Amino acid sequence: MNGDERLMELEIRYAHLEHLVEQLNELVRSQADELARLHMAMKQLHGRLESLGEESPPNEKPPHY
Repeated sequence: MNGDERLMELEIRYAHLEHLVEQLNELVRSQADELARLHMAMKQLHGRLESLGEESPPNEKPPHY
């Protein structure tokens, strides 16, 4: 393998690696967005759960007893 072939092979490998890094970066970005969305949903559900707990005590018997 002469110098030109070696350089061409390195450029091809670099292009593939650069493309892979871009794909991985996009995946990490989308997972971060999904994590933020799930975190917000969890906070909302936690708030709703706390508000439900304030309305009726958990050990209170239903009125028909």
